[in-house]
Amino acid sequence: MAARLPPIGFWSYARQDDDASQGQLSALRLQVKAELQQQYGHSPITIFQDVAAIAPGAEWEREIRNAIGRSTFLIPIITPAFIESEWCLKEVRIFLEREQQIWRHFPALDGKRRIFPVYYRSIEDLPPFDDAVLKELRKLQWVDYRELRYKNPHEEVVQKTLDHLGRGMSSLLHILAEPAPAETASPAEAPGGVEAPLVAEAADRPAEVLALDAPQTSVAKADPQPQRGPQDQTPPLAGDVAGSVAAQTAQSTQTAKTVMFDTGGASAASVVWTVARQLIAAGLVVWAVIIAMHIPGDLSSGGGNGRGEIAFVVAMLGGAGILWRAGR
Repeated sequence: MAARLPPIGFWSYARQDDDASQGQLSALRLQVKAELQQQYGHSPITIFQDVAAIAPGAEWEREIRNAIGRSTFLIPIITPAFIESEWCLKEVRIFLEREQQIWRHFPALDGKRRIFPVYYRSIEDLPPFDDAVLKELRKLQWVDYRELRYKNPHEEVVQKTLDHLGRGMSSLLHILAEPAPAETASPAEAPGGVEAPLVAEAADRPAEVLALDAPQTSVAKADPQPQRGPQDQTPPLAGDVAGSVAAQTAQSTQTAKTVMFDTGGASAASVVWTVARQLIAAGLVVWAVIIAMHIPGDLSSGGGNGRGEIAFVVAMLGGAGILWRAGR
């Protein structure tokens, strides 16, 4: 699906020019951004500037390369210090490679230049650090700002010049493009070892913006252990249910057998011993009754066995009582 590239620019300038002019180049960047924002529309415009965007302590060169690798247009501020600076011209060279990368990925954008030089101070007869890069820049249309830097930024001539610059950038950024059919979802290596992002920064990317290296897709990270509700539970197979029931039944049966064996064995021994004691007690009682029936005769005859028999009967009845109580 055709979409627009992220509206991310790179402000390439000599910092010593900004310091010497008390921040006029930084102020110009804000003016250009405001003008472009009004012409481009709702989606936020980003124009990277090293002083404004690099945090203290960050690796400066790495951050610069990363920023160029994310940019879709370049605004070089042409001054004597700029063309004599090794790093300023290196920024242009890196973006020239970035421009070629965009053309390869989006054939509809092939040949549409993405560099908008601002001619801020004259550079006539000054040797550049890299003549090849300056020759590439000379092939482009420069916005002449040399006389305007003396004027109030709210004057009509300044506003018209900014409008002209903004219209050129906005027209380019509004072009809808589709990636080349052979493109895959893997990110390409951007110039200077910077990996081009598949998506623009969230704060800078409108919904319709297309990634630089692949069609815009949204891939959700899979949850390694997704939580499912009752309605999402997968029903078990019939064999699994049968196996589970059989296993549980076998386990319950084995447990029941063990319990029955232990309890049943203990109960049988107890019953046998109880019955035995009760039988012995009953026998003693019967024996005591039989003996007691002879006691009156023995006592009336004056025999000595009567008293002994009485004592024996009492003993047997006592033992029977003890055994009976113990067997209950």
